[in-house]
Amino acid sequence: MIFTSEDVLCVLEKELMVKGGRWVAEFTESERNHKLGDLTFDVCLRGSTRTKGLFLSRILSYFVLPNYQVACYIARIPSSNVISSDFLKKRLTLIRERAKEEELKWNWLFLVTEDEPSAKVSKLIEEGRGDEGVLLYNHRSRSLVYSRNLLGKRMKACLKL
Repeated sequence: MIFTSEDVLCVLEKELMVKGGRWVAEFTESERNHKLGDLTFDVCLRGSTRTKGLFLSRILSYFVLPNYQVACYIARIPSSNVISSDFLKKRLTLIRERAKEEELKWNWLFLVTEDEPSAKVSKLIEEGRGDEGVLLYNHRSRSLVYSRNLLGKRMKACLKL
């Protein structure tokens, strides 16, 4: 089955808000065409780490889990070849600035592409030094490249793409 990039965004949004993404954070808001500085992200998800649930889950969540505010920024890119250190730095800087303004503790940058990333791009994402999780999803081959920090690993483990 061939998906368009718009279909992939819908599947990804559903996966994060309803399915596996709930193990990472409880995303409660979704905004399309979200402006951040001079960039526009296709989808921006907002939420917190404190999960909702039945009575016992809520009590456990309240006393055990931190209540961090989180955001996930999703952008389609025409080709993974456009990714460079400057490309990532610009986006991550804007995300960090917004995180400071709105007191967001955890942030992800999720890039969706149709082509296979080069070894250089994969290494750039995997060895990212920031606190943000960075993921690159190729929806044709269904491969996922992710940053090796806590947020990248955790998001990769919870998603079923």
